[in-house]
Amino acid sequence: MENRVVITGLGPAAPFCIGKDSLSKMLNSQDFTKCKRELKEFDFSSFCGTRENANTRGMDRISKYAVLGAKLALEDASILLSAEDSENIGVIIGSAFGCTESSSKFIETLIKKGPRLVNPLIYRNTVSNAASGQIALVFGLKGFHSTINSGNVSSADAAAYSFELIKRGKAEVILSGGVETFSPASYLWFDFSDYFFRKMSLTEGAGILVLESLAHAEIRGANIYAEIIGTSILNAGANKSVDALAAAIRRGVFIALKESGITMDDLDGFILNNTLEPVELRSILGYDNKPAYSFVERCGNFVGASGAFDLMNYILFEAKIEKKPHNIALINIGFDGSIVVIISKIVV
Repeated sequence: MENRVVITGLGPAAPFCIGKDSLSKMLNSQDFTKCKRELKEFDFSSFCGTRENANTRGMDRISKYAVLGAKLALEDASILLSAEDSENIGVIIGSAFGCTESSSKFIETLIKKGPRLVNPLIYRNTVSNAASGQIALVFGLKGFHSTINSGNVSSADAAAYSFELIKRGKAEVILSGGVETFSPASYLWFDFSDYFFRKMSLTEGAGILVLESLAHAEIRGANIYAEIIGTSILNAGANKSVDALAAAIRRGVFIALKESGITMDDLDGFILNNTLEPVELRSILGYDNKPAYSFVERCGNFVGASGAFDLMNYILFEAKIEKKPHNIALINIGFDGSIVVIISKIVV
């Protein structure tokens, strides 16, 4: 018997918001100019309610964002780690670029001064799984652990992966989502590339979700925001033509619909990242009467963390408009032709 999978915790951490209440207030204020902030330090000790120690002092900004997002998500889900089996709680985090700040510092010293003078403490932050590893270490989580690096669909990939693991009974609870930070090296890459995100306001931060089996959530009386009922992960292939991408999007949506047990007529709308305009999606899918939501103009582009943030944004903002259980499809499209679809039943 397969487990049903629900979302019970939201952990947004960004320069313009710390926690779901802060994000909800910002989304409903209509003052979107305050949302877009880049390369801004935050007081980690103050927000986490703890003093810097030997473990946290060595973290770079991406790990601090990830740990803070995880803390906020766990608190929102009312999960008491002391009462849980740590071996049944996993961590799956996605990021497009990973620790570019630490990596660039390490490589710069290596090239200019040689291997004898590089700081070995920086090296531990250069690996792509540093952020997810720090979450596991700080909270003592011993369950399934993985890091996803799949461009701007990374956090959506992580959520879909987590859904499959919980559904199959490989874990009871997974901290899932994405984290992204930007360094001068990142901005140089955006400036000198033809990457389609470069003209959009980049935003850094962590969007962490608590996913757990419905049975586990019901036993502890958790508040449920949504149930994930179907996913798909695929690629448009080597042919990057508009027709090939459109065909892949249709295929991804219908694969996810088949798993969810609902039809296109049962969908109440779509959540898009900034790679596709709503009118283009309606044309591709042949449905002109369904709303399509995008939060890039409100919050900026979180790149690898955008999927998790888009889902949180919808739950906290647009879902209030519906005021009833309804089905929504998150569609994340990557610059390499990757497509991730997550169909959720919103119950808040």
